[in-house]
Amino acid sequence: MNYLNFFENYSKTYKKKFPDYYEAFDLKEVHSKNVSIEALNLGKKLGLNENDLDFCQALGLFHDMGRFPQYAKYQTFNDLISCDHGKLSCLEAIRSRLIFEFEKNDRDIFLSCLFFHNKKDLPVFKTDKKKSLFLKILKDADKLDIFRVVIENYLKKNKNNAMIQMNFKDSNKISSDIVADILNNTSASIKSVNSLTDLKLFQLSWIFDFHFKFSLDEVKKRKIPQKIFSTIPESIEKQKCFDKIKESLLIKIKVLNQF
Repeated sequence: MNYLNFFENYSKTYKKKFPDYYEAFDLKEVHSKNVSIEALNLGKKLGLNENDLDFCQALGLFHDMGRFPQYAKYQTFNDLISCDHGKLSCLEAIRSRLIFEFEKNDRDIFLSCLFFHNKKDLPVFKTDKKKSLFLKILKDADKLDIFRVVIENYLKKNKNNAMIQMNFKDSNKISSDIVADILNNTSASIKSVNSLTDLKLFQLSWIFDFHFKFSLDEVKKRKIPQKIFSTIPESIEKQKCFDKIKESLLIKIKVLNQF
């Protein structure tokens, strides 16, 4: 099966049916294609075989299927005020019969990765190491491209401001819960986000949840923390978070390099 054709036709259906939301759907189409590339590159660095690399690409392409019906119904990508797009991606994979294009043994892995890719905590698959591996690849690949999307937005290189910023406004105030999480080397909760500044720090806290050295090498190479922090108003809390993120990034790269 040509997964790219399937995905492009899926996206095209929403663009035609809801022309007023074309930019939102195009944003997710480009993101999904990029996540597919990120997942493929990560899979290659991990030494996966051709079949597994194809599976990585498919996960990247379809991980956000639920974003299309989500935006069509709610006009937002904010799960807290709409729906769980990971769960909806699973339902769309079934509704569209995409899932039946995969080998029977791979269907559970595919649906599990779609469902859990947007969850804060990584589930423990005690009897299925392959499922855990693919989920980690997808989550890392997804975060890497989300960083690209938001940085382009924060640096004013694209025009989808409100959509990407989920209508949060900038502020000099920073959530104490988010600061506490970062200083404790923990990814923050979206529920703690009250402003655009909070959103940026929430996104930066994802660095604590990357699973592979190769991914963190890209974070460092692309200067992701520096670029996002450069758009945050100056404050003592910001500097503390920046210092902790830089320190933790270097430490985690060294730790993951041991495995």
